[in-house]
Amino acid sequence: KLYGAAGQGGTHGDGWAPARMRALGIAYISSEHDAAQGLHPNLKVEEVIAQHMQLPPKARDIRRREVLSALRASGFQMFDGSGVPIGSAEEYLARGITIGELSGGQKHLIYILSVIASRPSLLICDEMLCGLDIDRQVSVLNMLQGLQVRFGMAILFMSVDLSSVAILAQHAAFMRKGKFLESGLAHEVLEAPRNREARAYTEQSRELIDRSRGKNLLNAYTTGESVFNL
Repeated sequence: KLYGAAGQGGTHGDGWAPARMRALGIAYISSEHDAAQGLHPNLKVEEVIAQHMQLPPKARDIRRREVLSALRASGFQMFDGSGVPIGSAEEYLARGITIGELSGGQKHLIYILSVIASRPSLLICDEMLCGLDIDRQVSVLNMLQGLQVRFGMAILFMSVDLSSVAILAQHAAFMRKGKFLESGLAHEVLEAPRNREARAYTEQSRELIDRSRGKNLLNAYTTGESVFNL
């Protein structure tokens, strides 16, 4: 099942679940400012994504296909100095692009793909979409939904952004200072919360969406259009 939590504040570790948690099938994705920025610049993107895959060492062809699939599904894209898209996933791997060639947002996306590639039973996401543009956020949310359906992966998704929680969660809860304000079915909690603070939070969220004039995550996800075309 998919769970979501919305509220202010949170806790961030070093970006990787401890070994004892990984042994239990639990993985953790943190915000942009943790593990993604700590990746060594000389590491190849393919190595980073594949490092936690549950495949035998000699399964190189299968590993390459899995990495390619992840890059494509996530919408990973390189750009030239003018912001024009260049290359494809196949070309990036053939050239052996490294972490040092990536922007902060691209590093964070590769870090996300690396954690997801371990195929955990439980994935804990703590503001995981921070640092990604809206189009990449949509791609990652679609990936998470697909993995949940395909592998039965449970997701604990924590965010201050109600749109992403609304897209993913079956059950949701509002939290403030480490305490639950309200919980229940996601559509009920997010559309008509009973708690006064939760209700004020949803109203602020709706105001932000209204001011975006259609260029927002929820609209991009619903229409399937790039935010640049909205």
